[in-house]
Formats: sequence, structure tokens, C-alpha cells
Amino acid sequence: MAAEQLFSSTELAAIIKEATVNEKSYLDRWAARNNVKTTSISTISANKRLVFTEVNDDTGYRHLRERHTLFTYKNYWIKTADGEIKRDRPSKFHPAMAPGIDYMG
Repeated sequence: MAAEQLFSSTELAAIIKEATVNEKSYLDRWAARNNVKTTSISTISANKRLVFTEVNDDTGYRHLRERHTLFTYKNYWIKTADGEIKRDRPSKFHPAMAPGIDYMG
């Protein structure tokens, strides 16, 4: 089991700065680019101004899509307090939700 790859405080600051300075570029649209970095923004939601990055399995939109969408088939593993490795049961969004729309509401 690999350690979670979460944002550092420096990366979070860079994301916040980019979202603030260039909000209109990302607001309610998906950014397409070739050179995606860890801190690259995919979109900012129109209503709640949530900032989505694509990044990796532990953060961003990819995490929501792969771990919490009802019909995903990827397994996740956790280590219990007694050291046993077992399959995790991540929370799932309601089947009536449309991931790209409802996450951003």
C-alpha cells in the first residue's frame, strides 16, 4: 500500500493563487492542456467555486470519480489497527447523481 499523495502547503498555495488570478479561465469549463502539473486546475465550479484538479488517486476530480462514483470497479485496500490488510468500502454517491454536474453544484 502506497502512502497517500496529498497536496503540500506550498502546492495548495499555488493552486489558490492560480484559481484566484485566473478564475475566469476555469470557471464552469474544463481546461485542456498538454503539460499537466500536480497543481494544474481542471475546472472551478460555477455555483460553489470549488476548485478541481485532476492530479492522482488521492486528490482532485479523479479521486471523486474513481473512488466515490457508484459504478466503479477499482478496489481500495486499508490496513486495520491490528495490521490486517482488507478491502476498503469507500462512500459512494447516490446513483441519481451525475458526477460532473452534481459534484460542482
